[in-house]
Amino acid sequence: MNINNPIICYNGTLIVDEQTNIISNVTISFSEAKQVVKLAKDKGIHVSLYKGDEWYVEKLEKWTRQESEITNVSPNIMSFINLFDVFTVLFSLMSLS
Repeated sequence: MNINNPIICYNGTLIVDEQTNIISNVTISFSEAKQVVKLAKDKGIHVSLYKGDEWYVEKLEKWTRQESEITNVSPNIMSFINLFDVFTVLFSLMSLS
């Protein structure tokens, strides 16, 4: 991509340099992630979870398809409950309306 500056990813939770070395990585605990996911779902906000460069959603829907088309990346589809049991996650909310 010929990028010569830091790259800001996942709404700022991950910043990498030109060689993809991590400059900053902000994660939250499982309990915090579970609380935020519940709150977002209760409010009807789309939720995506990330671990490294892996993208997770619970179902394909409008915002998931749009993001997939923009980024040319396909998400992994699985229950977040199962995901919390397996991974430490980078968390990102997308509240597009």
